Amino acid sequence: RVFAGLSKTKARLAEGLPEPWRHAGADIEQQIRLLTPDGWELSVPTRWLRCYPRYLNAIETRLARLRSVGPARDLVATREVYAWLERLVSLARHGAERSEAHDDFETLRWMLEEYRVSKFAQELGTSVKVSEKSMAEQHDRLLARLGTAGASA
Repeated sequence: RVFAGLSKTKARLAEGLPEPWRHAGADIEQQIRLLTPDGWELSVPTRWLRCYPRYLNAIETRLARLRSVGPARDLVATREVYAWLERLVSLARHGAERSEAHDDFETLRWMLEEYRVSKFAQELGTSVKVSEKSMAEQHDRLLARLGTAGASA
């Protein structure tokens, strides 16, 4: 199911999206890259791999919904997701994924995927409780484990 879903989503993106949806296409392509780094088939924990069909379904729901909600509303949600992605990338650059706080980093990483579902296809539900507040709490927990509480990572 995962490979079929990925193939379907990639084919839909390859067809091209209308210009006003360009931000959504770029965000989805980035999400797919994050979901499928080299070796992902063997390295993604089973718990999260089981969520891939829902993540891909959320992408399809998002693309279908763009017509009705419009690109402006989607862009607001994209920016909210991107703010968390920037934090995650910053933490990775500072070695969080290779530190003693690896588990907290991974939790935040997968919370980001669940956050995307909550923003773009809420009716699909999430596998963990996720909100701005829970993301911020996990981020703070991670910073505390890294010994950088109060840092801007």
